[in-house]
This record gives sequence, structure tokens and C-alpha cells, in this order.
Amino acid sequence: MTTLFVRKLTVIDCSYLDARRGLVGESWHVDVELDGDLNEQGMLFDFGHVKKTLKKLIDSTVDHGLLIPTETEAYKLISEDNDRVALEFNSHVGQFKHASPLCAIQSLPVESITPEAVAQWLEKVAPTVLPENVKAVRFNLHHEIMPADQAHYHYSHGLKKHDGNCQRIAHGHRSRIEIFSNGQRNQQLENQWANQLHDSYIGTLEDIVSEDETSISFAYTANQGEFEITVPKQICTLMDTDSTVELIARFICEQIGEEGTKVYAYEGIEKGAVFSQ
Repeated sequence: MTTLFVRKLTVIDCSYLDARRGLVGESWHVDVELDGDLNEQGMLFDFGHVKKTLKKLIDSTVDHGLLIPTETEAYKLISEDNDRVALEFNSHVGQFKHASPLCAIQSLPVESITPEAVAQWLEKVAPTVLPENVKAVRFNLHHEIMPADQAHYHYSHGLKKHDGNCQRIAHGHRSRIEIFSNGQRNQQLENQWANQLHDSYIGTLEDIVSEDETSISFAYTANQGEFEITVPKQICTLMDTDSTVELIARFICEQIGEEGTKVYAYEGIEKGAVFSQ
């Protein structure tokens, strides 16, 4: 038996609902191994086709979506019809409500979302897109390796003006943050902002449709359809602009409000934007 491997095939940027943490933005590297027999070309599966086929599968299911653990009592399906879904989720943080086109969520029959659970789910669906000589497939999802003292945070958001899947109102990232004051790393500010944005929802003021003492509801219409989400107020960071990474970097820098500040805001792994004043 021959095994083919591809390390860091792609990155999954998504959000998931968790009974303890609430709404969690996440970024995982994806490694894959394929077992099987060689074809007439002396290959198990051409690397170009491996990357294209499996990335397409990931992009159409779990990437830039909201992952739902359906086997937990925290989850309640409200409705599902005409390619649209509405749900509720109760967590220790508070209640979440979400309504969107079906393409914006991925349900997994598990009690909680973990890298291992997502990997196992992908292993079950991947054979449908692989050639017959591939007998087994294994996925490994893992975080970006960061220094122990590197400040980072998990956040969720939606970009209504985006042409692609970033328009989905609940997708997210696990992102490092670097802040410089007059050319020197300022770890105190980095930790302060990482704590503020930990498991946060970054929302746009003009998208708010209702608000009470405990929650805020956001809604908008984008190319893929109508999106709505209600989240606990305590996890919200509100911006008067859209929440692109470029504008997040600017927002943090302006909130710090000190000359000589430079903010590196990451969007997931190894990409992001810089703003300085």
C-alpha cells in the first residue's frame, strides 16, 4: 500500500457554536494522507488533482461557514425549508440565534466541534470525490504554531459587501495581533486587545436591527441571500464600518489613539493588514 501526503493543503477559516464558549472563530491548517494503489501512470493521485479536489470539497462544506454540533441539547433547529435554515443555540455565554441560506452552515452529528471531529467528518465524505484506487483518506487539522507569549484571539464576523463566502454573517478566524509603540513591540497592548476580542463577534453598527439589555441582532442581505444573527451583547465589538481586516487594524489603532502606533491585525494564518498613525 502506498501513502501520499500533502501538508498544509489549505486553511479552514470558520466559526462554530460551542456550549461552553459560545460562538468561536477558528483557523486550522489542513494536512491530508491518502492510502491506495498506483494507477497506470504510476501514481496514487496527481498532486495537482489532490489539492484541487480536496480543497474544493473543504471550500464547499466547512470553510467560511458556521459549524453546528447537532447532537447536543444546546442546539435547536427552528426551521429548514426553501434552502434556508433557522436555529437557536444556548451556551454558558448566552443564547445565539442564526438564520441564513443553507450554504452558510455545516451540520455535524457530534456533541461538540473539535479539529478531530471535523477531520473525521471530512474523512467520511471525501471518498465521494476521490478515484477508486484511493482506499483510505486521513485529515489532520491543527493550529498555526505560535510563540508561547504571542497574543491572539478568536473572532467571528460577516462582510455583506463581499462577493465570496466572507459575506456569511458567522464565519471567523483565529488570529495573532502585533502592536508597536514608537517602533517597539507593546505586549501589554497586544494582550489587552487579545483579551477584549477573545471569542468575540465584530459587528457593524448599521447592521443592527434590534437590541435589548442582553443581546444584539444583526441582519443584512448579500449576494447569497438574507442573513441574521443574534448574539450576547457581552461578546460584541461594534465598528461604524465593515469589519474587513484592513478596517479592524485601523479601528484598533484609532482606539489606542497614540501617535507612533502600528497595528498588525491578522485574518487567520499568515495574512492580514497593517495600520499606523
